[in-house]
Amino acid sequence: MSGRIRISVVVLAGFAIAAGVAAILYHSTHARVATQNVATNQVVEHGDRIVISLPERKLTVMHDGKSAGEYEIAVGKPDTPTPTGEFQIADKQAYAGVNGAFGTRWMEFHRMREADGVLHLFGIHGTNAPQKIGDAVSHGCIRLNNDDVEKVYQQAYIGEPVQIIDR
Repeated sequence: MSGRIRISVVVLAGFAIAAGVAAILYHSTHARVATQNVATNQVVEHGDRIVISLPERKLTVMHDGKSAGEYEIAVGKPDTPTPTGEFQIADKQAYAGVNGAFGTRWMEFHRMREADGVLHLFGIHGTNAPQKIGDAVSHGCIRLNNDDVEKVYQQAYIGEPVQIIDR
C-alpha cells in the first residue's frame, strides 16, 4: 500500500470515529429520559420536548425538563381538531414573508392520509391573522404569532418530541 493511500485510510477512519463520537454526544444531550416519581407514582419527563395544552391554548418549550418558554396559541376548530398524543418534529421550513397563512415558519409534526387518499399535514406555524391567537380556528394546526414561532423554530430540531394533551 502506498504512503498516500495509507494516509487516506487513516484520515477516513479518523473522520468516521469523530462522526460517531459527535452522534453519541448529540443523542445523549437531546435524549428523552423518563423517571418514576415514587411519591406520586407519576412518570416525570426530562429532556427536550414541546408540550402543547389544547384547553390552556399554550405551547411550552421544555429543555432538560424545565420550561424554556411559554406561548399563547390557536388550535383546531371542533370540526377539524388538533390531534392529541405523542409526535415528533418531522420537517422545518422558513418563509420570507408574513402574508401567507403559515406566517414565517412551519414545523410539521404529523401527517395523516384519509381512506379517500386525502393527505392532512399538521404543524406548528405562524399566522397572518394574529388576532385569532387564543381561539379554536385552525384546520388542526397549532398557530403562534410570528415573533413567537420564530423563537420556537430557532430552538426546535428534527426529531424533537411534541406532546399534545387535551386535559
